[in-house]
Amino acid sequence: MKDVAYRKERQERQRQANINITNMWLKKKANVMRNSSLFSEKGALKHKFSDIKPVNKTFEAAAKKAKKISEEYKQLDTDKSGSVQDGFITFLQGSPGVGKTMLGVCILNDVQKNFKSPVSCLFVSITLLQRYALEKNNDMKSFDVYDGMMRNIRKADFVLIDDLGSETSMNNRDIKFANQTTSSMLFNIFDSRLGRSTIITTNYSSSQFEQMYNEKILDRCVPSNEDHIIKFEGIPSYRRKML
Repeated sequence: MKDVAYRKERQERQRQANINITNMWLKKKANVMRNSSLFSEKGALKHKFSDIKPVNKTFEAAAKKAKKISEEYKQLDTDKSGSVQDGFITFLQGSPGVGKTMLGVCILNDVQKNFKSPVSCLFVSITLLQRYALEKNNDMKSFDVYDGMMRNIRKADFVLIDDLGSETSMNNRDIKFANQTTSSMLFNIFDSRLGRSTIITTNYSSSQFEQMYNEKILDRCVPSNEDHIIKFEGIPSYRRKML
């Protein structure tokens, strides 16, 4: 009788331990966006679709398309480990300040809150990440941050890469080809995201990308589906409009 009672107690303890481990994992996944994102602008992660105030009909159409893409993301399946499968790239393309990052974050927050199971979402400022990439060989702290971010990028279910192109060229009139450090960083990012869900915001056109990046990078970061490209054309600065 004692053996039976002991086995039952042990089984119950194991069951409870498994529940605790699962809950810890789910909580950790849900907190990735808040705890592990890389950004410089205060309030960068707060945007939600419910807060959007369209500045014109064109922006309203862009927001509607972003919501549709978010719904597509929420319909994706997961594997046995809970990782989201068969993801796709979303491109938000247009001039500075027109609301690309805001809509990208709206998608992230919507997916984070309303996906059928807990998912990990991550926001990454590409210019900040590049700074750590350039300093990592001479500074241990930079190495640790860079290494940690690259691991998070590889593992996250949904990643927003913000301001792609600004790590290479600071304006549309002075397009430069990415140096070796930047090219290696971007290739590693997008190669690790193949088949995953990645949102990219950029101030640059596809033809300008061809002047910045090699074919291996372009093949991995440009969406093949036009329905997943949001072009912000004829939209005034959302940032100034909201001031």
